[in-house]
Amino acid sequence: MTKTLKKTVVFAVLSTGIFISCIPTTVKSLRLYERDSGDIIQVILTKGDYNQGTIYTSQYEADQGGEIFSGEYHISGRYFVPDKKTTEFMNEAKSISEIYGFGQNSGAKPMGTGIMVGSEGTVIEIVFYDVQGDLKSADGIGKDNKGKYSRVYLSEEEI
Repeated sequence: MTKTLKKTVVFAVLSTGIFISCIPTTVKSLRLYERDSGDIIQVILTKGDYNQGTIYTSQYEADQGGEIFSGEYHISGRYFVPDKKTTEFMNEAKSISEIYGFGQNSGAKPMGTGIMVGSEGTVIEIVFYDVQGDLKSADGIGKDNKGKYSRVYLSEEEI
C-alpha cells in the first residue's frame, strides 16, 4: 500500500467516526402522572437509537428541587417477550392496566420496559404498552417501590 492510500484510508475512517459521533440524539419529554397524589414527574428521554436510550431529570427540573431521576429504557416492539420480573409486574398491575385500557381483553401487549432510580431512593419500573412510529409517542404504566402507580406518557414534542 502506498503512503497516499494509507493516509486516505486513515482519513476516511477518522472522518466517518467523527461524522457518526456528531449525529444528534433525539430528546423527548416523558411524564409520569402519579395516580393518588397527582404529582407529575417530568424527565427527559434520549433516543440514541430506536431500541434503547436513557432517562434523566432535566437541569430545569433539578433546579426546582425534588428528587432527581436517571435510568434507561428498552423498546422491543410487537415482538417483546417480557421477562419474569416484568410478567410479575404486569400481573400485579392487572387492575391498573384494565383501568387504562391495556387489560387482557384489549389485546394490548407490552412493547418495552424502563426503569428510573431517584436520588431519594425511589425506583420506578415502567411498562410501555403503546409505542407509535419511531418512538414519536408512547404510553404505559409505572409502579414505584412504594406501591404507587403512575400513568406514563411520552409526548411527540422534542425538547
